[in-house]
Amino acid sequence: MKYEQFLIFLLFTKIALIKSQQQFIGHKNLFQYDNQVPKSYNDALCQSQLAQFSQALSKSQEWAVRLVDTWAKVGAGYLSGNTVNLGDFDSCVKFRYESFQGQHCWVRISAFSNTTFDSDSSDINLKRFAEFLRKNRLISQNTFCLPASCSSENIVDFLNQRFLLKNNLIASYNAECKTNDLLPLEPLDYFAIVLFSIIALLMIASTIYEILMKHKRKETNRLYISFSVYTNGSKLFDVTKIKSASSLNCLHGLRAMSIFWIILGHRYYRQFPWGNPIERADFEKTLLSSIIKSHGIAVDTFFVMGALLMTWSTLRDCEKGNLNIARMIWKRYLRYTPVYAAMILIVICFEKYILSGPHNVVSFKAPCVKYWWMALLHIQNYVSATGEEMCLDHGWYLCADFQLFLISPFIVYLIHKFGKKLLTLPAILCLITIIYGIIISLVFDMRMSTLDPDHFTGMINYFKWFYFHTPPRAGPWFIGIILGYFLYENRGKTIRINGWLNASLWILSLSAMITAVLLQHAFTLSYNSSVAAHTFYIAIHRNVWAVGLCWIIFACQNIKTGGFIRWFLFLPQWQPISRMGLSMYMVGEVYQVYMILNQRVPLYINFWQMAQQQLINHKQLFQFDNQVPKRYNDALCQSQLAQFSQALSESQEWAVRLVDTWAKIGAGYLSGNNMNLGDFDSCVKFRYENFQGQHCWVTFTALPNSTLESDSNDINLKKLAEFLRNNRLFPTNGFCLPASCSAESVVQFLNQQFLFKNDLVALGGECRTNDLLPLDPLDYFVIVIFSLIALLMILSTTYEILMKHKEKEANRLFISFSVYTNGAKLFDVTKIKSASSLNCLHGLRGMSILWIILGHRFGNQFPWGNPIELSEFNQTLLSSIVKAHPIAVDTFFVMGALLMTCSMLKDCEKGNLNILRMIWRRYLRYTPVYAAVMIIVICFGKYLLAGPYIFETLRTPCVKNWWMVLLHIQNYLPQDQMCLNHGWYLSADFQLFLISPFLILLIHKFGKKFLALPIIFFLASLIYGLTIAFVFEMQIPTLNPGQGVVNYVRWFYFQTPPRSGPWFIGIILGYFLYENRGKTIKISSWLNAFMWILSLSALTTVVLLQHAFSISYNSSIAAHAFYIAIQRNVWAVAICWIVFACQNIKTGGFIRWFLSLPQWQPISRMGLSMYITGAVYQVIMILNQRVPLFVNAWHVFPILWSDIVMIIILSSIFYLALEAPPMLVEDYFYKKYLNSKKTVDKSTKI
Repeated sequence: MKYEQFLIFLLFTKIALIKSQQQFIGHKNLFQYDNQVPKSYNDALCQSQLAQFSQALSKSQEWAVRLVDTWAKVGAGYLSGNTVNLGDFDSCVKFRYESFQGQHCWVRISAFSNTTFDSDSSDINLKRFAEFLRKNRLISQNTFCLPASCSSENIVDFLNQRFLLKNNLIASYNAECKTNDLLPLEPLDYFAIVLFSIIALLMIASTIYEILMKHKRKETNRLYISFSVYTNGSKLFDVTKIKSASSLNCLHGLRAMSIFWIILGHRYYRQFPWGNPIERADFEKTLLSSIIKSHGIAVDTFFVMGALLMTWSTLRDCEKGNLNIARMIWKRYLRYTPVYAAMILIVICFEKYILSGPHNVVSFKAPCVKYWWMALLHIQNYVSATGEEMCLDHGWYLCADFQLFLISPFIVYLIHKFGKKLLTLPAILCLITIIYGIIISLVFDMRMSTLDPDHFTGMINYFKWFYFHTPPRAGPWFIGIILGYFLYENRGKTIRINGWLNASLWILSLSAMITAVLLQHAFTLSYNSSVAAHTFYIAIHRNVWAVGLCWIIFACQNIKTGGFIRWFLFLPQWQPISRMGLSMYMVGEVYQVYMILNQRVPLYINFWQMAQQQLINHKQLFQFDNQVPKRYNDALCQSQLAQFSQALSESQEWAVRLVDTWAKIGAGYLSGNNMNLGDFDSCVKFRYENFQGQHCWVTFTALPNSTLESDSNDINLKKLAEFLRNNRLFPTNGFCLPASCSAESVVQFLNQQFLFKNDLVALGGECRTNDLLPLDPLDYFVIVIFSLIALLMILSTTYEILMKHKEKEANRLFISFSVYTNGAKLFDVTKIKSASSLNCLHGLRGMSILWIILGHRFGNQFPWGNPIELSEFNQTLLSSIVKAHPIAVDTFFVMGALLMTCSMLKDCEKGNLNILRMIWRRYLRYTPVYAAVMIIVICFGKYLLAGPYIFETLRTPCVKNWWMVLLHIQNYLPQDQMCLNHGWYLSADFQLFLISPFLILLIHKFGKKFLALPIIFFLASLIYGLTIAFVFEMQIPTLNPGQGVVNYVRWFYFQTPPRSGPWFIGIILGYFLYENRGKTIKISSWLNAFMWILSLSALTTVVLLQHAFSISYNSSIAAHAFYIAIQRNVWAVAICWIVFACQNIKTGGFIRWFLSLPQWQPISRMGLSMYITGAVYQVIMILNQRVPLFVNAWHVFPILWSDIVMIIILSSIFYLALEAPPMLVEDYFYKKYLNSKKTVDKSTKI
């Protein structure tokens, strides 16, 4: 085969970027995956169907080609270790043709030890493939789709005889197959369903009972509300700061941080497959990976805290004379076991339904079926060598904890009876555990988790005899008993110690804990460390960690030192996470494993994707040349292209590796997955002599008319060209070619060498390298500005801490940038009990911003891995939630106008109205964060983008129209010219804010009759919107957008006049709320119920009609225009009822309770920062992704949750740095200078 054909083959065989689990979209396959039950195979039917398939494939029949299209292929980055190819699982298991049903099979392929064919006797690509597997001793894991009538042995025989053996390859006989056959429910499954249904019914009944009793103002029976969501939810989410001197508040922060650390570690070590295993191996060698490797030590924090609290509780009961050890043990069992048992039941009964992805691994079920009774007795941590035979192996901690809990009350009782001299008992027991650990470590030659395969047995012994067993792990528990005694004896006391001693102990404890973490990393990399070194570390590092932790707790609790650490650990926001820590621990790993087993794409080690998983790729930040023009050298380009072509024709390794990074036709291509990224990271890192890799996106399509004869070329390319021509598609592939070449040279080379002769043509491309980018003068200026802000925050925080330590009053100006003060305000969740406080607005704002984040992720996501399923999802009712997300902005309009109206009327009554200052403060609140994000996009966007996608569409408008952003007038520009186009809302809001004070001033002066004024403005906005909707023939965005949709976005969506209706409705509501502040209005129960039903129905109708119009291509212009004009106003009126009913009528039940939860307050306060930063973060995440997103629950929900968490973190930073400080500085100077002058003038005048 000539090298051109080899290149073409590699170009159009790609790693399978699979599709996904059925239903985020309400499909029918959730309970249909035949993962565990034996199948009834039919050998005769199998052989018949295999013959039918082979014959059809030889004739290029469409159904056979589509079946092969679901197969995994040799893809981009295969030679870089990406040897697990998933295929198009969903299309395979859904495949039907006559009696032929698709079955997805994992097959392990390896090469013969010696070649059996001549160099020219077989396909060069398979020869290369076999050589690579042989040379590297690799086993390739590929997936194939073949008849469901065949057993795995039939599948392997067919593949070997038909394709593999003749090419020096062989498939092993441990293939695993699955279909989407409907699974029958077993008796135990019915039992579990009934049991969980009864629990759910109890929760519903208990909650309804409590709500009714509260409505009747009667006392509830404690037993009847045991399952109430209302009571238990209130307790769970209660974040009231406990101010008792003896309360152990810091434990909440420690427990929550530990559970997060464990979740991080579990996700990392359970992940399979990795998309870039070589980069993962590199990451394992970095210092940053030590955070992940040492996550297991967080469990020792649990041991310390468990023993501490048990000791405290036992000593307290001893003093009161009501110690009941049997009840203590029973309550411990009752706390641990129900959640554990429920997870076991779910795993045994429903795992076969939950596992609906391509990974055919029975993760938890088999051990749980065998050892469930040991789990419920909490003794199973002695079962298995590596945890593989344990039921939910992370449950070993509960077993060890419970076993230690059984003996500890007796120890604590003896300490109570005979005094602190008996503290030697837990100290001796701790020493014994250390000695025992040293002995077994030496005997079994134990090793910490290591990258050295020669020490694998030592690592297994470590897990078998040390990690899971209670005796060697008990040291931190006994240390916790000693700490618990001293904490209880000194409860409520503040111990004074020398400042230098305090600082020394803090430094010593933190250093000890950091050393324990870093040495874990060192031992994983040190292949030649002695057994003694490993033994010593294994035996003592957890005890060192425990002692360091004990100092932190004691110092925070009784010495009252620790500064920022103490403040952070004492935050009441940790309390809900701390309370549900047990459930998070038990549920978390099971959820993560099922997530991994259902994933359709691998995970990549890189900054932006691992930010979602809380990891960082340390090497790629600030290295990607994405926007700056490159200096191309045409002569060098042509020379290097010729060198590359020659090397490829000779199968030189460097040329083959370069082509290996190219995108190929992969699984699911004929199903619409036609955007193929290639191996971007390997490409831009590629170096050979003076040859540097450059990743180029190239869009191509088929020539209008075929120029190929039926037998003149590869059937793959013929089918591809025909498919593109028939469907008018323009796929985009990633190629790697010399960095000396311009995009035009790359396109010309591809056309001339490969595409024209195959009925294909490249239309254009864009390229990038990883050249180090120089900083521009503006970049330096911005770095200085941000550095000054960071310095101000550090100095301001340090100043405040010092002043608090000296118990002196701090200057308000000097603490304007303090993280301590602003953080406390931001995260304060104290419930405001004032009758006039608008608590429900926090919930509305929080829910609205989360809804917008959901919509922005869907709206900006590109590419999708399963576009056909996306199209199907867009036809479902569930998609209406996504499509209607823009209407959440109208909630912001209502609330903005409402709050402004209440604030103004209050100032008018007090006689201190200052309209200019109101406008200035609005500008000062909106602009710094907006300007900062814009500057980051302009200056640092080129560094933040480290993936294969283009960034200029986000940056260029900001460079051109930054001044319109700062003036808040850019919402009249076309969408593609707007800088951060989601900022249109801030422009519209600010413009409406400019005119509204004058309306409210008239209403205040002349009374409610002037409410006609905002009503007139509202009607004018409505009529204007209706008019332009008719004139421009506007349409709600549909699945088949046309000029009507373009006109809607251009002349209606972004512009202030047609969007102002909800604002004026908010002014009217604000007036009535202010006039009735502190009052409770009584109305008929029937009227109240009718209004609630009407408002909720209106909200639902608005959302559902958005969906109806989006899928209705033939709706009249009049229908679209009418809906466009009134939908947001109907929404606003319904929102007004909810606010008014919750605030002044005191109705709404669960809705009012939920919206008024104080936990919404932090999200509400940082809502502006979340809105501005959120969309930019999501776009940068999308542009840095290496794999597409799939429409299914297992992919979408985790991405959304990670978006929310990361956006909250980023928004907190922006709020603390740029939103809160300017307002505090302005307030300080106004009150000190401007307002004081007015006071002096008044007094002089009088």
